[in-house]
Amino acid sequence: MTIKKRFARGFTLIELMMVIAVIAIISAIAYPSYQIQVRKGKRAEGRTALLKAAQYQERYFTTNSTYADSTAFPTLFGLAASATVYSADGTGPNNNANSNYVISVAAGQTGTLASSFTVTATPQFVDALCGTLSITNTGLKSSGSGSVSDCW
Repeated sequence: MTIKKRFARGFTLIELMMVIAVIAIISAIAYPSYQIQVRKGKRAEGRTALLKAAQYQERYFTTNSTYADSTAFPTLFGLAASATVYSADGTGPNNNANSNYVISVAAGQTGTLASSFTVTATPQFVDALCGTLSITNTGLKSSGSGSVSDCW
Protein backbone atom coordinates (compact mmCIF):
# COMPACT_ATOMS: atom_id res chain seq x y z
CA MET A 1 0.00 0.00 0.00
CA THR A 2 1.52 3.28 -1.11
CA ILE A 3 0.44 6.68 0.06
CA LYS A 4 0.61 9.45 -2.47
CA LYS A 5 1.68 12.83 -1.16
CA ARG A 6 -0.06 15.82 -2.58
CA PHE A 7 2.08 18.78 -3.36
CA ALA A 8 0.53 22.21 -3.02
CA ARG A 9 0.55 24.29 -6.14
CA GLY A 10 0.12 28.05 -6.43
CA PHE A 11 0.31 30.78 -3.82
CA THR A 12 -1.36 31.05 -0.49
CA LEU A 13 -3.41 34.10 0.36
CA ILE A 14 -0.78 35.24 2.87
CA GLU A 15 1.97 35.09 0.24
CA LEU A 16 -0.16 37.08 -2.17
CA MET A 17 -0.95 39.71 0.47
CA MET A 18 2.77 40.04 1.31
CA VAL A 19 3.57 40.74 -2.35
CA ILE A 20 0.79 43.34 -2.55
CA ALA A 21 2.04 44.99 0.66
CA VAL A 22 5.60 45.23 -0.69
CA ILE A 23 4.36 46.73 -3.96
CA ALA A 24 2.23 49.26 -2.05
CA ILE A 25 5.18 50.34 0.09
CA ILE A 26 7.48 50.74 -2.91
CA SER A 27 4.78 52.69 -4.78
CA ALA A 28 4.18 54.99 -1.83
CA ILE A 29 7.86 55.92 -1.86
CA ALA A 30 8.51 55.97 -5.61
CA TYR A 31 5.47 57.85 -6.95
CA PRO A 32 6.07 61.15 -5.08
CA SER A 33 9.71 61.09 -6.21
CA TYR A 34 8.55 60.50 -9.76
CA GLN A 35 6.15 63.48 -9.56
CA ILE A 36 8.98 65.73 -8.32
CA GLN A 37 11.15 64.71 -11.27
CA VAL A 38 8.29 65.35 -13.72
CA ARG A 39 7.86 68.89 -12.31
CA LYS A 40 11.61 69.50 -12.62
CA GLY A 41 11.42 68.44 -16.27
CA LYS A 42 8.53 70.80 -16.90
CA ARG A 43 10.45 73.64 -15.22
CA ALA A 44 13.37 72.93 -17.54
CA GLU A 45 11.02 73.54 -20.48
CA GLY A 46 9.97 76.86 -18.93
CA ARG A 47 13.55 77.95 -18.28
CA THR A 48 14.54 77.06 -21.85
CA ALA A 49 11.63 79.06 -23.25
CA LEU A 50 12.53 82.07 -21.07
CA LEU A 51 16.17 82.04 -22.15
CA LYS A 52 15.11 81.71 -25.79
CA ALA A 53 12.71 84.64 -25.41
CA ALA A 54 15.42 86.76 -23.76
CA GLN A 55 17.78 85.94 -26.60
CA TYR A 56 15.15 86.95 -29.17
CA GLN A 57 14.59 90.21 -27.28
CA GLU A 58 18.33 91.00 -27.38
CA ARG A 59 18.46 90.29 -31.12
CA TYR A 60 15.47 92.56 -31.63
CA PHE A 61 17.16 95.28 -29.58
CA THR A 62 20.34 95.00 -31.67
CA THR A 63 18.50 95.76 -34.89
CA ASN A 64 15.79 98.14 -33.59
CA SER A 65 17.40 99.89 -30.59
CA THR A 66 14.34 98.94 -28.52
CA TYR A 67 12.89 95.78 -27.00
CA ALA A 68 9.72 94.23 -28.38
CA ASP A 69 6.58 95.09 -26.43
CA SER A 70 3.76 92.66 -25.67
CA THR A 71 2.18 93.24 -29.10
CA ALA A 72 5.35 92.66 -31.14
CA PHE A 73 6.76 89.94 -28.84
CA PRO A 74 4.93 87.00 -30.53
CA THR A 75 6.37 88.01 -33.91
CA LEU A 76 9.83 87.12 -32.56
CA PHE A 77 8.62 83.51 -32.49
CA GLY A 78 7.10 83.66 -35.97
CA LEU A 79 3.56 84.13 -34.65
CA ALA A 80 0.98 86.78 -35.43
CA ALA A 81 1.09 89.99 -33.39
CA SER A 82 -0.72 89.69 -30.04
CA ALA A 83 -0.81 85.87 -30.29
CA THR A 84 -0.19 83.72 -27.23
CA VAL A 85 3.34 82.35 -26.93
CA TYR A 86 3.66 78.86 -25.48
CA SER A 87 6.76 77.10 -24.23
CA ALA A 88 6.51 74.20 -26.71
CA ASP A 89 9.00 74.32 -29.53
CA GLY A 90 6.30 75.02 -32.10
CA THR A 91 6.51 71.76 -34.02
CA GLY A 92 3.39 69.91 -35.00
CA PRO A 93 -0.22 71.03 -35.29
CA ASN A 94 -1.03 70.56 -31.59
CA ASN A 95 2.09 72.10 -30.09
CA ASN A 96 0.09 74.18 -27.60
CA ALA A 97 -1.59 71.10 -26.13
CA ASN A 98 1.79 69.86 -24.91
CA SER A 99 3.05 73.20 -23.58
CA ASN A 100 3.66 73.54 -19.90
CA TYR A 101 4.03 77.34 -19.80
CA VAL A 102 2.58 80.47 -21.37
CA ILE A 103 5.30 83.05 -22.10
CA SER A 104 4.60 86.77 -21.81
CA VAL A 105 6.64 89.97 -21.74
CA ALA A 106 6.39 93.29 -19.97
CA ALA A 107 8.51 96.01 -21.54
CA GLY A 108 9.68 99.00 -19.52
CA GLN A 109 9.19 102.22 -21.45
CA THR A 110 11.52 105.20 -21.65
CA GLY A 111 9.64 107.67 -23.78
CA THR A 112 8.48 105.78 -26.85
CA LEU A 113 11.20 103.11 -26.68
CA ALA A 114 11.20 99.96 -24.58
CA SER A 115 14.46 100.13 -22.61
CA SER A 116 13.96 97.00 -20.49
CA PHE A 117 11.90 93.84 -20.35
CA THR A 118 10.76 91.09 -18.04
CA VAL A 119 9.82 87.79 -19.65
CA THR A 120 7.51 85.61 -17.54
CA ALA A 121 6.59 81.94 -17.84
CA THR A 122 3.24 81.10 -16.24
CA PRO A 123 2.81 77.38 -15.55
CA GLN A 124 -0.13 75.46 -16.99
CA PHE A 125 0.21 72.86 -14.23
CA VAL A 126 0.23 73.02 -10.43
CA ASP A 127 3.69 74.02 -9.25
CA ALA A 128 3.48 74.90 -5.58
CA LEU A 129 7.25 75.10 -5.19
CA CYS A 130 8.08 77.65 -7.89
CA GLY A 131 4.99 79.08 -9.59
CA THR A 132 5.86 81.59 -12.29
CA LEU A 133 9.41 81.95 -13.56
CA SER A 134 10.83 85.18 -14.95
CA ILE A 135 13.99 86.78 -16.29
CA THR A 136 14.82 90.43 -16.97
CA ASN A 137 17.00 92.13 -19.57
CA THR A 138 19.80 92.31 -16.96
CA GLY A 139 19.65 88.54 -16.43
CA LEU A 140 17.94 88.72 -13.03
CA LYS A 141 16.05 85.46 -12.52
CA SER A 142 13.11 85.03 -10.15
CA SER A 143 10.32 82.65 -9.30
CA GLY A 144 6.86 83.16 -7.90
CA SER A 145 7.20 81.35 -4.60
CA GLY A 146 10.38 79.27 -4.43
CA SER A 147 14.01 80.22 -4.21
CA VAL A 148 15.93 80.91 -7.40
CA SER A 149 18.39 78.12 -6.58
CA ASP A 150 15.54 75.58 -6.32
CA CYS A 151 13.65 76.74 -9.39
CA TRP A 152 16.37 77.85 -11.79
